[in-house]
Amino acid sequence: MTDEVFAVLHNVLLRLRTKHVFDIFNKDDIYQEGFIIGMTAIPLYKLSLGINLETFLYVYINSRLKNLKRNKSLRQDSRCNQCRRYNPDCVQCQARDRTQNKKKNILNPIHLDAVNPEGESNLINRIDASVEAEVAELTTLVNNKLPVADRNDYLRMKEGAYVPKDRKLLVEAKVWEIIHEYT
Repeated sequence: MTDEVFAVLHNVLLRLRTKHVFDIFNKDDIYQEGFIIGMTAIPLYKLSLGINLETFLYVYINSRLKNLKRNKSLRQDSRCNQCRRYNPDCVQCQARDRTQNKKKNILNPIHLDAVNPEGESNLINRIDASVEAEVAELTTLVNNKLPVADRNDYLRMKEGAYVPKDRKLLVEAKVWEIIHEYT
């Protein structure tokens, strides 16, 4: 590796070291961790992608330092002001434990029933459910059967972009033909 690469890595680490200071990690610790991460990132860098080395290192090291910060701040041995170790009967320890679990659960997806406890029963009770299902089915049908030459204009119309009037009428006629074949 050349001195230029080390200079770029050094500049990136100088910008990131104060940004990620936390807990027992000071600026020098973050610099050292970032240096190790940067050294493992340099072989992954590909000049052919057209990304500047400094930009690549900044993004790569920044995301890895965020992960480090998240993982190291989830220590289960964190003590409260009253106890020397974790005490399951202590209210403050329980509060810290709940906080730690919330931090961990950010990374885990939740089940849909936790968000919508009514589940599919809510969908069945809705009057619009059958209409929405029919529209989705018709949209899929049009997407599959519309000729490729008209697809670009159809997608532009769907997005609300400008399409010349003659092309718009032609595409609408083809869409209606597809829908009438189906019904």
